[in-house]
Amino acid sequence: MTTFRQRAVLDIGTPKAAANDAGARSLTAKREAAVAEYPAMEAMRDRARDIRLHTLTRLDQYLGRLADSVESAGGHVFFASDADEATAHIRSLAATSGVETVVKSKSMVTEEIELNHALESD
Repeated sequence: MTTFRQRAVLDIGTPKAAANDAGARSLTAKREAAVAEYPAMEAMRDRARDIRLHTLTRLDQYLGRLADSVESAGGHVFFASDADEATAHIRSLAATSGVETVVKSKSMVTEEIELNHALESD
């Protein structure tokens, strides 16, 4: 197996590398032009960062509010402590409910807990 560095050295100067470089430069130029047309960009970025940090420091409160809202609408909420607990819970729900087919969206969480692999193993 080759390393990233070895593959990069092999790709330098190829049409593929030139196309990737041109695409990246074009995207950067377009972003810079858009930022220049929107003077409040830095303030908006700062505000978004502040909201993110505020939310993360109070995540337990926001998750509690979400759980309360879901449960008041008749839903169920399960907080797993790790990937194994999450996949075990999902597999248990599927088994006890007689589920034969699972339809899910692709998300980072399902990728991180390797849900597809867990479900396929049953």
